[in-house]
Amino acid sequence: LRDMTSSLVKSGAVDFIVLACNTAHAFQSYIEEGCENKVPFVSMIDVTCNEVAKRMNIRGSDNNGRKRKCGILAGGGCIRANLFQNSLLQRHIEPIIPSPSNQELMQSIIYRIKAGDKGMNVLNDFIKVIQELKEEKGCECIVVGCTELPLILEKCLDMYNGVKIDDFVDSTDVMVDTLIRISKNDLELNSFLN
Repeated sequence: LRDMTSSLVKSGAVDFIVLACNTAHAFQSYIEEGCENKVPFVSMIDVTCNEVAKRMNIRGSDNNGRKRKCGILAGGGCIRANLFQNSLLQRHIEPIIPSPSNQELMQSIIYRIKAGDKGMNVLNDFIKVIQELKEEKGCECIVVGCTELPLILEKCLDMYNGVKIDDFVDSTDVMVDTLIRISKNDLELNSFLN
């Protein structure tokens, strides 16, 4: 990844670098090395967590002094690499992940979506994981941290009224919005340089 990024940077064909996969951000340091401080790397993880903080209007805790909680729906690799967890903690937000059994279920959901399955069993399983984060663990916001999950999110919201679309921060949507803002010069690209 370092060499591929470096080749792109040296070609002069890029203004910045992005990854369209949340889990691949586990290799962010290699990509940043390849950027050689010449072009910025725009992190999908960080722009998503910035949006979470903005939506939650974070000041560290709620009115009762409790740390704010954000659930994370992502694949096992993303969870094991602590990508969203670390970024949320930097913003004084308590990251909440599914129980081990529900995280296994989450991984199964992702694989089934990749295989083209968006049927009732997948939807019901996804709702089960959402219910854990929202109802059992008290998350006020939930990161959708896998690019496959938005493919079934709306159907799940139609089936389960315990959440609304505003409870979710979709990393794919946030990244697309960020890139559009950069292209329109509404967001300073140099702010992403380390």
